[in-house]
Amino acid sequence: MRKALIVLGILAAALLALVLLFWIGARGVSSRPPTQAEKRLLVPASRLGAWGIADLKPGTCERYVAKRNLDGSLELEYEYDSDRDPESQKYLFFKSEAEINSSLDDATTSFRMQIVAYRTGMWAVRRRMEELPDLLSLGDQSYAAVIRHDEEPIGNIAVVRQGKIVHSLVIIGVYFSEPKDLEALLCPVLDQSKETSDGESPSTDPVIGVDAEDEDMNAAIERARATVDSFIARLQNPQPSDDGFSVKMTVEDGDEVEHFWVGDITYTDGSFAGTIGNDPQWVRNVRLGQAVQVKPEDITDWMFLDDGRLVGNFTLRVLLERMPEEQAKALREHFKMEEEHDD
Repeated sequence: MRKALIVLGILAAALLALVLLFWIGARGVSSRPPTQAEKRLLVPASRLGAWGIADLKPGTCERYVAKRNLDGSLELEYEYDSDRDPESQKYLFFKSEAEINSSLDDATTSFRMQIVAYRTGMWAVRRRMEELPDLLSLGDQSYAAVIRHDEEPIGNIAVVRQGKIVHSLVIIGVYFSEPKDLEALLCPVLDQSKETSDGESPSTDPVIGVDAEDEDMNAAIERARATVDSFIARLQNPQPSDDGFSVKMTVEDGDEVEHFWVGDITYTDGSFAGTIGNDPQWVRNVRLGQAVQVKPEDITDWMFLDDGRLVGNFTLRVLLERMPEEQAKALREHFKMEEEHDD
């Protein structure tokens, strides 16, 4: 029988802050919500249900983010932190990351540097990592350790490189001592990594400057506004395969104007409410995750995914005609756009 020991938690925020300081945080990022396909490269805390760990509260305690690093790599993150729930009785911190690199050399370097960062972070908060080579043997390179506090096991760290993708897990509050348990957590995302043929997960939201008088883009914006009622109807009555409901809005800051996708949206009292989904590039009066509202007549686009098929995002369709053929083809294939007919 699979077993996991539930143990006392520690202040994971301090640990992760130090880890980010030594490696990830120093690299610089532009953030947005991940797509449904990208989320499949991450291990959610709900997988712990196989070991009898229940009573999780995903809506309250978890978050997803996709980050474009300055070196061109795409970093996907999932985090569950029970401290976000004031009623939680047991501590659990669970972080899953997948970094998609542009080359095998970059992925190999990232694999090595992540291990160095974790070692340094653990040393800084006086936690010991017991490295266990026999605990994990997956992918092209793998690393596993048990985290100890006062010699008591309190969690795990695992890092696996599969081609150009580097996966990592940090678990505090639960620890695994059997290889089959860590493998059961990681194998599904490693299988998904093998399907990422070029090591690059296309984004639905390339940041490209467009002239305010661009006729094709303005026509796409008008089309989005003209069809927003059908989007609202689908948002309020979603299908099981639907995901990623978002609207796009403009933000002005002096002479600067920037378009932002707004995620986690709801529609009440004639307005959309949600949060800014990416870091600003030009304006400085909003930030990633900031709560905003926008009326349907003021949106500049809308989109959702129907079983991975992109619906809406009319502004992207204009940009596709102007992108390099290889990039446009990758986006169309990834989001099954060749299967979609004009509505």
